[in-house]
Amino acid sequence: MNKIESEQYNKICEANLIFYKQTADQYESTETCLVDKKVQAGLQKDLENIVGFLRQNKTKDVYTVLDACGGSGNVATKLVRMKNLNVTLCDQSQELINIFLKKIAGQNVICQVVNTEISTHLSLAPQKYDLIVFSSALHHLENYEAVLKLAADCLADHGFIFTAFDPIQWKGPARLIMRLDYLTFKLLHHSKDVIPAVRRKIGQCLTKFSKRLPAKDQVNWGEIAEYHVDKGINDFELVRAMEQKLLTTVWHRRETKARYFIFELLLKCCGCKTNFTLLLQKKPC
Repeated sequence: MNKIESEQYNKICEANLIFYKQTADQYESTETCLVDKKVQAGLQKDLENIVGFLRQNKTKDVYTVLDACGGSGNVATKLVRMKNLNVTLCDQSQELINIFLKKIAGQNVICQVVNTEISTHLSLAPQKYDLIVFSSALHHLENYEAVLKLAADCLADHGFIFTAFDPIQWKGPARLIMRLDYLTFKLLHHSKDVIPAVRRKIGQCLTKFSKRLPAKDQVNWGEIAEYHVDKGINDFELVRAMEQKLLTTVWHRRETKARYFIFELLLKCCGCKTNFTLLLQKKPC
């Protein structure tokens, strides 16, 4: 297996490194998938169900699990408390990893930590995993399909890939409502960055018009890092691609989620879906 190498893929990786070096603590304290109690409860339930599937289908004493692009350990902190799991967290941001290590310090739990880019780790993985989790990760990867195919190659027979908290391709009113939802979040939690963000946007437009490269202070690293947020992920196409890798779809859920209740209500009234969750299983050849 080979790691993914392309100019664009590497550019997105670099943007993620820079963005989370600047915002790791703020991300940890404000991001919805980390701080919303209802979302946390849903994630916990999904992980418990998946680990239950593992134990039903296999007879191992210990199951190997990878929290891919695990960041500050939203998934890993839950998995390390479950019995019979050998958990590894992989992320390229040392700042996010440091937050995770502080979370589990003194808790009498063990988790291996790998500080590297995910396709590099998957291409060199010394073992097969029984479960690989991507939580709020795919939209940060320029070529998420290729990364998931690498993950499929690293799965043991009957193993699972689980993805959560990634956006679908928003259509119609969903795009406007989600933009308003984000603007509200920005005003409430990142108010000091609103004016600089406007300046960066104007600077980007001017440099694009003049065909010059933007200055470093005009680069919106977050916008580059969250590469697929605005255009979304074609989840149906992704499922088809993974089925070609001999993975079976256990569940494929489309959900309606927003940061704030009023916008989530508007989305539901319009019948809009915003994100998806996948559970895929590898069957023996």
